[in-house]
Amino acid sequence: PSCATLGPRTPVPISNQPTAGGISTQSLTSLNSGTISTDGIDFGLDYSFPLSDVGLPNAGKLSFSDVATETLSFLAADQSGTINNFLGKIQQTSSPFTTANPKLQNRLTATWSNDAFSFSWSARFIQSVKRYTDPNAPAADCTVPGDCLPSVWYNDIVASYTYQGLRLIAGVDNLLDKDPPFFKDTVGRTNSNPFVYDYIGRFMYFKVVAKF
Repeated sequence: PSCATLGPRTPVPISNQPTAGGISTQSLTSLNSGTISTDGIDFGLDYSFPLSDVGLPNAGKLSFSDVATETLSFLAADQSGTINNFLGKIQQTSSPFTTANPKLQNRLTATWSNDAFSFSWSARFIQSVKRYTDPNAPAADCTVPGDCLPSVWYNDIVASYTYQGLRLIAGVDNLLDKDPPFFKDTVGRTNSNPFVYDYIGRFMYFKVVAKF
């Protein structure tokens, strides 16, 4: 693949290659080299029941949903062919933006609803990760602040009301205004991981959905 980026040799001298037979051009393109191998378990559970089953007639129903991903392995081969183990770790030095690979992520949602109203609460969980500079060396021992990012819970709520084809929806993400965990990042200067953790903080929204 590397040889394919080279242009033909020059048959006669040219201005930037004064001797015949020199390489005329080289294409500096990205190469699709390296691989990622990962496996894990995805788990989903849904359960709902009318509240009349527990002696509350005309009170609507409760629904529960849980979706989890347990990553068992995350291996990546770089351009040199070295196999790197990234599971349970957060990257520090090889990219301006860090990447994290927690072993477990989970989202639990509980919803109450009736004919016109609904209210949902969701809890998002991200398991702890440890900083590394060499993915195949022992991970940080967590004695230095920012070496290890703790497990994180985020709480979200949303409510809706439907009336004659109009649906009003209001919600709050990151209800408790939880800050992202501090990360000793010496490259991207993000102080955490914007691809995994919530940087905005508490976020409120309102929208209207109309059906005709």
